[in-house]
Amino acid sequence: MNWFYNKQITIRKNNNTYNEETGMYSRNETQTITISCDVQPLDTKVDIDEHGKLINAEYKIFCDTDSFINDSCVVNYNGKDYNIEKLTDWDDYFILYIRAVV
Repeated sequence: MNWFYNKQITIRKNNNTYNEETGMYSRNETQTITISCDVQPLDTKVDIDEHGKLINAEYKIFCDTDSFINDSCVVNYNGKDYNIEKLTDWDDYFILYIRAVV
C-alpha cells in the first residue's frame, strides 16, 4: 500500500518450540523485523471494536500485510515497547492497535 509510510517500527516475535516429552514449551529465539508504516494517535470517538467497545490502545499503525505479524508480537516505536491489542487485516494492509507495555 505504502501511502504515508514515513515512520518505522521494529516488531519482535518469540519463537517457542513444543517438547512432546516434557509437554512444555521452550523459548528458542527472538526474531525481529523493521517495517515502514504510518503511526497515528488513537481517536476514541471512532476506534471501536466489533462489539461497540472502545479499543484500549494508544496508537494505530497502518502497514503492509506481513505473515510475520500477529497479535502476540511486540512493537517497538520511538524506543518504547507496545503490545498489539487488536490487529485488523484488510485486503492489502494491516491496522495494528498498540498499547504500552506496563
